[in-house]
Amino acid sequence: MFKKDYKKYNEAERAYWAHTKAQGKRRFVLREMVFNIILWLGITVLVGFTDRPRPDSLRSVASLAIVMLPIFLLGGYLSAKWKWSDFEKKHPE
Repeated sequence: MFKKDYKKYNEAERAYWAHTKAQGKRRFVLREMVFNIILWLGITVLVGFTDRPRPDSLRSVASLAIVMLPIFLLGGYLSAKWKWSDFEKKHPE
C-alpha cells in the first residue's frame, strides 16, 4: 500500500514539474517572490497589531518593514532557484 501511494506521489510530482517547466523559470521565481511578499505583509501586520507602549512605535514598525522587505525578496529568489535546481536534478527529462 505504501509503495502504491509513493508511486502516485512521484507521478504527481513529475506532472507538476512538467507543468511548471513549461511555464518557465521566470514565472516560477516570481511566484515564489510573491508568496514571500504576502508572508512579509502578514508579519508586518502582526507586528503592527502587537502591544505598542510608545507613540513612535508606528515609525519603528515601518522601518522594520522596510528592512525586512529586501530580505524576504532575496529569500524568495534564493528559495526558487534552489527548488528549480532540485527539480532539474530529480527529473532531468
